[in-house]
Amino acid sequence: LFTNPPFAGDIDDFTILDAYESQKDSSMRKVVSREHLFLERSIHMLKPGGRLAIVLPQGLLANSSASYLRQWLLSKCRVLGVIGLHPYSFLPHTSVKTAVLFLSKPALGDSLPLKDYPIFFGVSKSPGKDTSGRRTGTNDYDALAQAFTNFLASQKFGWAGAKTPVIISAAQHETATLSEVIRTDRLDAEYYDPAARSLLRRFDTTIENRLASFVDPKIDRFKKANYSEITYLDISSVDDKTGLTFPNTVPVDEAPSRASYVVRPGDVLVSTVRPERNVVALVTPTIGNHPIASNGFCVLRSRIIQPEVLFTYCKTEAFKKILTRHSTASMYPTVTDKDVLGVPFVRPSPEVAERVTHLIRSSLKMIEQAHIQIGEAIALMNENIHGTGVTTQKELANEVREERKPYKAIRRKA
Repeated sequence: LFTNPPFAGDIDDFTILDAYESQKDSSMRKVVSREHLFLERSIHMLKPGGRLAIVLPQGLLANSSASYLRQWLLSKCRVLGVIGLHPYSFLPHTSVKTAVLFLSKPALGDSLPLKDYPIFFGVSKSPGKDTSGRRTGTNDYDALAQAFTNFLASQKFGWAGAKTPVIISAAQHETATLSEVIRTDRLDAEYYDPAARSLLRRFDTTIENRLASFVDPKIDRFKKANYSEITYLDISSVDDKTGLTFPNTVPVDEAPSRASYVVRPGDVLVSTVRPERNVVALVTPTIGNHPIASNGFCVLRSRIIQPEVLFTYCKTEAFKKILTRHSTASMYPTVTDKDVLGVPFVRPSPEVAERVTHLIRSSLKMIEQAHIQIGEAIALMNENIHGTGVTTQKELANEVREERKPYKAIRRKA
């Protein structure tokens, strides 16, 4: 069976939900996404030994809200593989992050759960389309399909076909065991990213060496009653290249609902929205009065190491790879504070830490000074334009307005 569910609509009618085996404990859920029911119906339509390929929103394979469905699925079927599709795959119609789930139903006489078995995970990185959905050239679908075929052949599935050579980066596919899938409760292919898994195998991933052990466990919450105005930091106020912040000062009555954390110089802010963008900020002494950060950040307040070292570590490719694999949701991938705090921390030597601290402090100071000088240059040019008698845009608008007054009076009389 080859299919995909409608990617919209929820069901809240319990008389309908009661007809589905996976929803037998639906009293805990007031509403169920339609694709949850569609997946169960597709599995029931298979004959014993039948196989299913179904396009699903990635959230069903990753989000905690669908955990119950993944548990039911693993108790009923053998998962053969998952291929994560690029966000451009279905443009211009939708940019929802999707994946193709492949599974088989037990043949007559077989039982589940099976012994531990391997599962194929692949990620498409070349959809052959641009951001508007126009075709740009070749894609990697054939190569991924052949890599998956080779995996199935290695598992002695007679229907899979023969192995053939395939040219595709090893960074695009991986295998994981059923026991690992059950332990992590994740079926999205990106979670099993080979590069991230390789890094984790090299790191010391014990509890004592995760970020949570190096930062304060509690950050004060923002209370409007304590302020008349605030300096508000959200994701849009952070330069994602340098980590500099350009916040706005707003009256406390106009503070956004996401204003959540009382921050101070030295705090490191890690965006939990779209972690692949790696938006990380270091709050500097020039931040302004009463800085308050959005709840779109995980706030890291260093206890043991220099803030500059913590900031630099969070800007590394390794940190980004490990954190991104925890992303959930289909439209706007997000991670949790727990995911950020759970990233292993590789503590540098004192010499490296001292050098990193010096470089960050001096570079941020130079960048801030550059912004000040650019502002001074613009102000000087504005003053020069005004002083030489050249009409500014504002003055020109005022002149036009004055010239139109007599004609407006005439029109009113008419």
